Amino acid sequence: TKIHRTSVVEAVKYYGVSPLATSASFGDLSVRVNDYKAPLVPATQAESAMLDLQAGGFRSVTLSGGARSVSISQVSYTSSYAIEDTNRQYNYVFQLIPKPAPGTLEISYRSRDKWHTIYDEAGDGSLTGDGSGNVNYDTGSVNVTVQDLPDINTAIMLGWGTDTLYQVGDQADVDLPSYSYTVAKPPIQPGSITITYNADGAQRTIMDSTTPGELSGDGSGFVDYGAGQVVFTPSYLPDPAETPQITYSGVVTPAQEVFSNVPAPNEEATITLTDQPEAEGVRIKYTVAAATDNQSTPGFKVVCQGVVVPSGAGPVRMPNGSMLEVVALSSGAFRLGLTSAPDGSLPFGSIDFANKTITLPTEINYYAQHSVYEVKCRSQWNGLDGFTTTCGEEFDHYEWDSTTSHSYAGGGTVTINVDYRPVGMSYSQQTEAMPAENLLVRLAPSTNAAVVPGSVQFSLAGHTFVDNEGEIHMDPDPGTGVGTVVGSIDYSSGDATLSAWVGGSFSFSLDSLLLEITPRLDSALSFRTVAAPVRPASFTIAVTAADGELLTGTANLDGDIEGAGMEGSIEVQTGVVSVRFGEYRVASELTDEEKQGWFRQEDVLPDGTVWVPRLVVPNTARYNVVVYVYMPLSADILGLDPVRLPQDGRVPIFRTGDVVVIHHTQTTTISTPTNGQVIDTGRVRLSYAKLYDANGDPVPTDRYTVDLDAGTVTLTDVSGLTAPLTLEDRIEDMALVSDLQINGTLTLTRPLSHDYPTGSYVSSAYIVGDMFARVTNIFDQATWTGEWSDDRIGSEAGGTYNDTLYPLEVTNKGTIQERWAIIFTSSTAFKLVGEFSGQIALGDINTDFAPMNPETQVPYFTIRADGWGSGWSTGNVLRFNTIAANHPVWVARTVLQGEAQSGSDQFRIQIRGDVNTP
Repeated sequence: TKIHRTSVVEAVKYYGVSPLATSASFGDLSVRVNDYKAPLVPATQAESAMLDLQAGGFRSVTLSGGARSVSISQVSYTSSYAIEDTNRQYNYVFQLIPKPAPGTLEISYRSRDKWHTIYDEAGDGSLTGDGSGNVNYDTGSVNVTVQDLPDINTAIMLGWGTDTLYQVGDQADVDLPSYSYTVAKPPIQPGSITITYNADGAQRTIMDSTTPGELSGDGSGFVDYGAGQVVFTPSYLPDPAETPQITYSGVVTPAQEVFSNVPAPNEEATITLTDQPEAEGVRIKYTVAAATDNQSTPGFKVVCQGVVVPSGAGPVRMPNGSMLEVVALSSGAFRLGLTSAPDGSLPFGSIDFANKTITLPTEINYYAQHSVYEVKCRSQWNGLDGFTTTCGEEFDHYEWDSTTSHSYAGGGTVTINVDYRPVGMSYSQQTEAMPAENLLVRLAPSTNAAVVPGSVQFSLAGHTFVDNEGEIHMDPDPGTGVGTVVGSIDYSSGDATLSAWVGGSFSFSLDSLLLEITPRLDSALSFRTVAAPVRPASFTIAVTAADGELLTGTANLDGDIEGAGMEGSIEVQTGVVSVRFGEYRVASELTDEEKQGWFRQEDVLPDGTVWVPRLVVPNTARYNVVVYVYMPLSADILGLDPVRLPQDGRVPIFRTGDVVVIHHTQTTTISTPTNGQVIDTGRVRLSYAKLYDANGDPVPTDRYTVDLDAGTVTLTDVSGLTAPLTLEDRIEDMALVSDLQINGTLTLTRPLSHDYPTGSYVSSAYIVGDMFARVTNIFDQATWTGEWSDDRIGSEAGGTYNDTLYPLEVTNKGTIQERWAIIFTSSTAFKLVGEFSGQIALGDINTDFAPMNPETQVPYFTIRADGWGSGWSTGNVLRFNTIAANHPVWVARTVLQGEAQSGSDQFRIQIRGDVNTP
């Protein structure tokens, strides 16, 4: 298979005039016109709606497993570089973070109001397409050379992908739906728990009477006696809104003691209780300091008895039956919650029940989670004034340390809180109703991998559940993939929460689950729409946050993107979109936990607010947009084939390298003209000045004199003129265009020599070159066939004309564009026939022949009698062509669709030359 790329080349150049968009001053080296294009043919503007397009997606990966195949779009990493006056050039260098994978880099830039793209298609580091360059995959460095200078007030858009690792989820790793409840009167007496719930039309029972710390019966789970927490998975799905009942023996008022500033020599602290505690249910809380270099640590993982316990996971059962909970308090500290096992053992440390002492270590092995910042640039579109771009380090994602660290007692001391049941304190029976809860399915509880959106499907009680943009749908339609919304999913944690279900036997199977080992979460996106221009207020974007919430935004007429949890902008002419996710909040009201990983004081605004970023899953970002498309009218109506014209029918009338004329024309009314009167135009170095009478007819030039340098006109004879008179004068500059920008700015090679107010114009000049009359292609032939050929037909004539010594004489004024034939009617007489002029004159070889041009009263040409030789006969022909000193110009007058307008319009074409010749 071969794919051919075509290059579009302008076949015809067009010229026109456009008013100045802003006034220009003496000495300026640039001017700005209203538009550098002009309509050549009318075109019908239509709208095309585009739905559910991937925001910034260039590649897709299809992964199959079992009976289900899932297609997953991968959004490119994106970056944009604003183009302004100071950085408009042919060569650019970039540093891409993260490093791009081979074959994934795409660079787009806008030049001459069109998008151009450069790729690393070969995957060998070379860049091809509408430019060239190289990319170093090992370092992420890129150098690129564009074919044309990018347009000012646009942006270079970069998109690239990285190598991503995936893992298929395993049902053995899934935590089944469960209930979690903490009783009101802990600690709980072992063996006293009875839980009842209704499911599938019957009452079900769960107890802890078989094995202490474990729940069994119509469900399974465990108990943290000290904390009073019970966690169980029912064997039958409880009816929705069911409130299970729990009966247990608890302690109304347990002993509570606080030990402050306990010394920790050798990183070990010992306290002595007032009373001897019972073995089970001793609860201990104390805080240790984290010895980590990164002070933006939002999370910890504590290693205990071979088990890794992450912060925020709640109490985790240890192999010895005790419970451990880790809570991240702030950067550099975490709190440990310990509950003793029925035999009195702890996760860390030990209890001496006889002596009523507890010994706790402050040196704990842990993994720290830290924040990763990246340099990111954000551009805000400001109309004709271009982009405002700011670059700086921004929070990007979290990473876990690869090695463990050791905690310590901050300041050498530690504060310890202990709750326990003293020996001899009795239990009392309690009955409580658990609140109706949602079912929680933890799909990836033992990994840091994130769930890939669109990959989740599981069966519960014979019904199918799938994820769809952060929602959980039950029994989806096979054709649409949409079912009854019954819950939500947090893709970052893998927790699926069900708020509705169908009761029945508890049976669970994982049908499909894909995990991204190095999950990518973003707080901002930049990309361009697939087509432009965009209809104002037609752009909408939707993206799923890391916690599963769907965020949506809509662009207003000004291009500002507004929505809960996001802000940004779209430039409707180019389709460039920049959007970030989060919200402004008062910095002083943020807690330490809320500031984890991203907060910097220098980002706080003068009003005290700060932008709080929110992480989203970029793969879920999609947008809807309405773009303008143009359809040319029928060639039969237009009179020309529009197939090679731009779709909108507009063509450039200014180009780099063109000669332009900047000019301004003003009129002065002379109400009462008198002889000798001097009219001062108020400006000097005029290029033109002319008088008209009240009827609009030109005043003869012998009635006045003009001093162009002084800018004055002197009336010499006003007799017979109809007043008032009107003086029309013009100033102008002619210059070469060295650069053109799509906002209409023309850079000139020489400064302006006049001030040009509003109402001035810029005209592009069509350079014809040297023009002069001449004769070409003289030859003779024996007979005239009637065919106008530039080559002899048949044999030569008997006679000849000596055009070497007696060339045909032509003048610029008299000669026209024509093919001529002098046909002999005898041996000396002939007639002159033109291909288009017909027969216009008779002559003979004994007299100079100079047929008169009736329009100019100058001969078309002159043939000297001395040039004729002998031997001519009737029917012989002398053929030659004359080339006129003029040039054909095609003038197109375009009338666009619209209501009929009253009045009239006009235009002028000025023919100007630098050298006068006869």
